[in-house]
Amino acid sequence: FRKQGNACIKKGDLDKALSFYEQALDADENDHTSIFNIGEIFFRKGDIVTAMGYCALAVQRAPGSLIHRQRFIRLVDGVVSHKHN
Repeated sequence: FRKQGNACIKKGDLDKALSFYEQALDADENDHTSIFNIGEIFFRKGDIVTAMGYCALAVQRAPGSLIHRQRFIRLVDGVVSHKHN
């Protein structure tokens, strides 16, 4: 499901991508990459609070994942930059 979600992201179909990532979570509730991707979708849709919740959860589920930590920091930086503009 995650690969299908990724393909939808590339096409710009966020709603369909979200559906695939949610299906991936139904299959594996600890799929931290899908959790993070859901957070990024909410960020793109402007729902910052929900986005941050999903991204923080992904970092918690994969504490050793440097990639998720880096992506989370970039997301937070984007929020902070947006608020100052």
